[in-house]
Amino acid sequence: MMNSTNHVHDKNAADAGLLTLVTLLRFLGISADPEQIRHRSRTVDGKRIMASGTVNVSEAQAALTATGVTVSGTEGTAISGGTVAPFTDATLNATTSDFTATINWGDGTTTAGTAVQHAEFSYRCVGAGAQRTRAHCHEGRATMSFQGKENKVMHSLLKQVLLATLFSLSSVGTVLAQHAYITNQNSNNVSVIDTATNTVIATINVGAAPYGVAVSPDGSKVFVANAHSNTVSVIDTGSNTVTGTANVGSNPAGVAITPDGKKVYVANDASANVSVINTATPNAVSSTVTLGTPGNPNPVGVAVSPDGSVAFVGGGTPAQDSFVYVIATATDTLTTKIDIGFNSGPYGIAFTPDGTKAYVGRQGFGDVAVINPATNAVTGSVATGSGATAVAVSPDGTKLFVANGGDNTVSVVDTATNKVTGTFPTAGPFGLSVSDDGKLYVANPHSNTVSVINTCSNKVVATIPVGTLPFAFGTFIQSSETLGGCLRRGH
Repeated sequence: MMNSTNHVHDKNAADAGLLTLVTLLRFLGISADPEQIRHRSRTVDGKRIMASGTVNVSEAQAALTATGVTVSGTEGTAISGGTVAPFTDATLNATTSDFTATINWGDGTTTAGTAVQHAEFSYRCVGAGAQRTRAHCHEGRATMSFQGKENKVMHSLLKQVLLATLFSLSSVGTVLAQHAYITNQNSNNVSVIDTATNTVIATINVGAAPYGVAVSPDGSKVFVANAHSNTVSVIDTGSNTVTGTANVGSNPAGVAITPDGKKVYVANDASANVSVINTATPNAVSSTVTLGTPGNPNPVGVAVSPDGSVAFVGGGTPAQDSFVYVIATATDTLTTKIDIGFNSGPYGIAFTPDGTKAYVGRQGFGDVAVINPATNAVTGSVATGSGATAVAVSPDGTKLFVANGGDNTVSVVDTATNKVTGTFPTAGPFGLSVSDDGKLYVANPHSNTVSVINTCSNKVVATIPVGTLPFAFGTFIQSSETLGGCLRRGH
């Protein structure tokens, strides 16, 4: 149950008899605004969402109380005739025609609600909504007003919008399930998870000690770094088979792909360089970018900026200096390096979708460094937890997730404020990736499982057994952007 603080707007109440109570529900979290409250939602069967909560609203002369219900929606199907809010009003002689309602569904659409009486002083606000485009956690509101016949005192209530994540296809095509590709280091294989059912549907043998992983932007290929084979396996996602192998540097770790899908960057931990693979000829390295001498530095994490212009590679040195190395992708040359703190232990790297921020997990500091890519300067840090390693940003760019291996937790950071807004436990988290419908998948090498997190409630909704020592370091989930001829679903 959730209670909200409501603002009363009273303009010429004596003449017009008008009072309006408005409360704004924000699904993304609790804000400082007293009119914004937190709401919980969950995904059901990959396509249905449910959300619920309670708002209590009262006014001195008579009380209106609304109680949250659950509203569910199916992908591509409009909500129709659903109860948005049961409510009560103790005003005598009230009829349903005294009530008016407007429902703002939070995604730019507004519809009228209707009051239906089903017992004395007891009513339901019924509303229909248009077919939804995808939004991870909608912000919206519904306002119910009452105009009394005798004393002309109007009571109003806000009922939270009971929609969170509904889907509709934005182009012609067949919706294909997104798959997650989990590298299991001690099993020498990759577990393939169907994110719609959260079940393992295939296991693919690769090289020795698979660690880093990246899925191509079009979802057609997966590149897996095999740390003990010094190779990268190329997986065709249509058949879930290995179709090629490229020899790279020593002890390859992180893998990242340019947004156009033409180049793959592989950080080689022991040889202090980055192998570049042209995806048109994926069985060979097209160039090598030298960062230092073997063992100095030890590059691990790598990420490519959203505009594809630079690759950031994190690495420490034996002298415990820590840098992010900046590679120009047009020429595959090292252009500069960013000092991110002595003995900070840089690990995972992730850019926000707009490219204005890059986050670097600093294992030695238990935090993430914030870099402005425009200036290549560290602008701040966010303390998260012990052993901060892998990082991932939500598709809408509003949240950063950080794996704190030393604390067995995952931190949630608001990217607008760079503040931690939530923390939840998992069994030794490492690799992180977010599906297009907003679910966070966490590889847990300590328990040989993958946890599935509802990112609206920060609750574990599924635990999936996989292979031995799953690290899944990188972006391991297919995007639905171009799968099966479908465009990315709208936010």
